[in-house]
Amino acid sequence: MTHEIQSQAAKEEWRQFWILPVVAALGNSASVLHIYSLGPFMQPLNEAFGWGRAEVSAGITVANCGAIALYAIVGLLINRWGPRRVGLIGVVIMTSAVALLGSATGSLFNWLALWVVVMIGTVSVQPTIWTGAVASRFDASRGLAVALTLAGSGAASTLLPLVATWLIGEFGWRVAFVGLGVIWAILLLPLILLFFRGANEGTSPRNRTPGGDLTGLTFYEGIRKPAFTSVSWLAPC
Repeated sequence: MTHEIQSQAAKEEWRQFWILPVVAALGNSASVLHIYSLGPFMQPLNEAFGWGRAEVSAGITVANCGAIALYAIVGLLINRWGPRRVGLIGVVIMTSAVALLGSATGSLFNWLALWVVVMIGTVSVQPTIWTGAVASRFDASRGLAVALTLAGSGAASTLLPLVATWLIGEFGWRVAFVGLGVIWAILLLPLILLFFRGANEGTSPRNRTPGGDLTGLTFYEGIRKPAFTSVSWLAPC
């Protein structure tokens, strides 16, 4: 009987909120926009500036390692503003940052400086934004909904190289960077505005909806837990 109730609850969640994990998956694809699109740019950048793979890929190192210090700040913003607002701002930053890579001058310092902007964008579209909203709407089928959300980055690993290769072939690498940013902005921003909303979106912590009550540890309790101090702070770049 319990299994039947759980199954019915899961069906009801998908009936009401099916579009949320789909949009969240698309949003999550923005978190890897800079990683899976970079491969096709290796040769054009080598031809333009004489850079090898090490120089081109150094940007990803800057973005990933530098982001570690900012994840907690964005987490606090999610708690304060909600996933929707943070996600909207994050997509604007991330897509703009990728577009700016097309302005590279050939100076390695300039290239790495542009990737600092990408770093800010990466943190601003981190997976916790998208999974947070989904988890607030799904309970009985939360695992499947979160899995669908995270699958967005996997789908992007296949799609992004194809889109980047086509753009480079048709318009050149500078316009291709801009094109990637514009395409993802046009795709994501309207969908997030219309369909991406967590259970507590627009409410203060003192006025949570019954279905979206937050339980568990406080922030200060959490950071004192061994699971946080021994794993999270030691995450590799």
